[in-house]
Amino acid sequence: MQVIERPQTLVDQVIAALRKEIAEGRFAPASRLPAEQELARTLGCSRPVIREAVSQLKADGILVTTKGVGAHVAANPAGSVLRLPRGDASAKDLAQLFELRFWMETAAAEAAALRRKTADLARMRDALTRMERHAGDYPAASKADVDFHAAIAGSTQNAYLVAFSGFIEGQLLKAREMGWQNSARLAGGPRPAQQEHLRLFDAIRAKDPEGARQAAAAHLLASGRRMGLDVQKLERFGPAAGR
Repeated sequence: MQVIERPQTLVDQVIAALRKEIAEGRFAPASRLPAEQELARTLGCSRPVIREAVSQLKADGILVTTKGVGAHVAANPAGSVLRLPRGDASAKDLAQLFELRFWMETAAAEAAALRRKTADLARMRDALTRMERHAGDYPAASKADVDFHAAIAGSTQNAYLVAFSGFIEGQLLKAREMGWQNSARLAGGPRPAQQEHLRLFDAIRAKDPEGARQAAAAHLLASGRRMGLDVQKLERFGPAAGR
């Protein structure tokens, strides 16, 4: 096992090292981990760091600890909690999160057009109204924006997609506010974004899955540009490309 250098986030490094050992099969499901002292010596860190790393892996469902026995790998070492990689909020991290959002929301829009209910449409209308009303209030406008996309996710009637979508939206909230601020400096202000939302809403209301997918793709590409992201790699999947 490779000795860990002492970075700023040593616990994260230990967690990554243990995850790698488990993923590569060196610690098999249900097998016992080496003792805390041995891990600390092998990884070149303190026992409290090992203890904290094991505690997080236990919370994530990857390890199981038994009093008097120690820690062993769970029967399902994939775990039960999702944690995104801890990036440094760089342009690369933001671009990768946005790409994930693109794939998820274009598919969600398509499903929403097939499954949406009257109450879902009412939630979307309410969010659109608030976006229009608070166009100059960036935090309020971005919150209404989040609510609009949450309503679309809810229209899929898939609780897992709703939960994951909410998690991703939380990661991108600050970037969304930046997008609204950037819109104010562009010709037309926030009007283009609102029109994109309306086209998406109309396609979902009309139960047009292909139209909804294309409207979502067009909106997300434009939104990415307003955030200052490079969306060139995603443009081939935009509305002009079709299926």
